[in-house]
Amino acid sequence: MLETMGYSVQYASDGSEALEMIRTATARKEPFFAVIMDLTIPGGMGGKEVIKRLRKTEKKLKVFVSSGYSDDPVLAHPSSYGFTDRIGKPFIKNELASLFRRHFGGTAGAGVDR
Repeated sequence: MLETMGYSVQYASDGSEALEMIRTATARKEPFFAVIMDLTIPGGMGGKEVIKRLRKTEKKLKVFVSSGYSDDPVLAHPSSYGFTDRIGKPFIKNELASLFRRHFGGTAGAGVDR
């Protein structure tokens, strides 16, 4: 979905890999525009653990939590856990575009390469 909206996308298999990708991009002076993290990763570090580590160095990065477990307190109060906002799964392209517009302005999701 993000690619069809004009964004470059990178994927991580778990939180440890995501942290390394973010640190490497920042060191190269090519920081991430935003990050969407799954709340839980079977057998790996999920969003709740990652955000604690990430916020030590990346205080302004927009980090969105995503989950299919709508009753989790993180989804009810994402900012209390260090996240910028949330998006429930499954989501559609319009919901993702709306999330980005809320946090990045009117052109976010309009085919602008980030």
